[in-house]
Amino acid sequence: MAFLLYGGVAAWVNADHGAAVALTALGVQGMSSAFATFWTSWLIDVVVARGLRLGWSPAAALAAGVLGGTSVAAAQHLSVNLMAGTPALWATVALPMTAGLVYSAIYAGAAVRRERLGAHAAASAGSA
Repeated sequence: MAFLLYGGVAAWVNADHGAAVALTALGVQGMSSAFATFWTSWLIDVVVARGLRLGWSPAAALAAGVLGGTSVAAAQHLSVNLMAGTPALWATVALPMTAGLVYSAIYAGAAVRRERLGAHAAASAGSA
């Protein structure tokens, strides 16, 4: 889904530069978005879980998850498009980066809640 959506946007915003450029942008941004969706979730899970285990507040774990996931994904999108020579760089990465921020915030919030509920359940089971 991410491949088609963000790759399609990349092809559309780069269409003025020719079909070959548009198709290259589609492939590059599509793959970047698909890959980022997978590993951003993993990164957020790791950061939130470790942060809470180290005694961070839920707000700190949330912020670290959001910032970590968003900044690394944004750097990836910019890097691969720069390497590919995507002409409409900012138009290509604006939507994936914005959606990535929203996704990271929602996912990190759910990860914090899941970790806290898991820790609460483990503590309750231990006291029974």
